[in-house]
Amino acid sequence: MKIFRLALGMSAIAAFSAGNAEAALLNVVQSFPDVTLNTPWLVYDHNAVNTTTGRLMLIAGGSTLNEQPSLGGTSQTQSYFAAGDSKSDLMLSFDINNTTGALVGGNVSISFGNNTTTPRFSWTGTVTEFGFNESLGINGGRIFDAKWVMSGDLYQNIPANMSQFVNSYLTGLNGGIIISTSNNSFVGTASFLNDWVFGSSATTATLATSVISNYVSGLDANVIKLNSTITADAFVPVPAAAWLMSSALLCFVPAIRKKANLAA
Repeated sequence: MKIFRLALGMSAIAAFSAGNAEAALLNVVQSFPDVTLNTPWLVYDHNAVNTTTGRLMLIAGGSTLNEQPSLGGTSQTQSYFAAGDSKSDLMLSFDINNTTGALVGGNVSISFGNNTTTPRFSWTGTVTEFGFNESLGINGGRIFDAKWVMSGDLYQNIPANMSQFVNSYLTGLNGGIIISTSNNSFVGTASFLNDWVFGSSATTATLATSVISNYVSGLDANVIKLNSTITADAFVPVPAAAWLMSSALLCFVPAIRKKANLAA
């Protein structure tokens, strides 16, 4: 208990210090269930809100819902570039003080897209903390992370082997976000004081013709373009016992229905 109190006190002091200096890396831990954002771009508009507040946007071309490995590790992917789902989606948005890097506000919005005939899922919520690392991160990548609370989760046409995903099952729970980039140039000019874009083939021609063109159209003419492979995950940790209980109860549903039909 003493060790726990000491650790809790040290964490509180560290959090207070980071909040009063700049947004230090939060070191959130990957968990499940998880949504992986596919073909993402990281865009920063340094004066999107006002002269002191910019907006960091992570735009993805698709997303994959992943269940806990102990439950089979099944996943379901939706694309925003395919026929019927042809629009890019603003997945993550962080309003940031462009001098200190502190969080001003933010949200998570992983939406259904347009296609109503295939499995779809939607996670939404509010970002509560944001951090970044200006030194080399895991595997030499650049790391951004955040904590958030889920305000809503919806699912449609989810396959039977992922039946634990039911509407609002995760709503109200706290989660985490991890964004990693392969480019280590988030220093100097590519800071929160300038407009920049991280992404694969981040050239002027690509940005002008790509699905994120509307998100970069308002940036400075001399926007900094950095070629980088980006990985991004938003997740909501749920105790294993809760997952197992949910799965076990859902297994009884067909049997209960069958018994009810026989009784009728």
